[in-house]
Amino acid sequence: MKRVKLTEHYLVPLTLFVLNICLMHTIYAFESGVPYSGWHKGLLCGIALILGAALMKKNEWYLIVAVGGYLAVLLWCFQWAI
Repeated sequence: MKRVKLTEHYLVPLTLFVLNICLMHTIYAFESGVPYSGWHKGLLCGIALILGAALMKKNEWYLIVAVGGYLAVLLWCFQWAI
């Protein structure tokens, strides 16, 4: 029961929140005047698909890995912005 509570009450809302940020980041990358490279745009689209697949699967480890993967990409992007 604890695993279901952790997944349904914490990991799924966290993944939805991160997916929302990821989708806005992807839209910004495609629509902004800033020249993002093609592989960077592809990476953002891939991470968005992975987050969506993790939400459909609702496996605890898929959710954790998907959120961690996007956070790693986000930190890498901020490294270049500074």
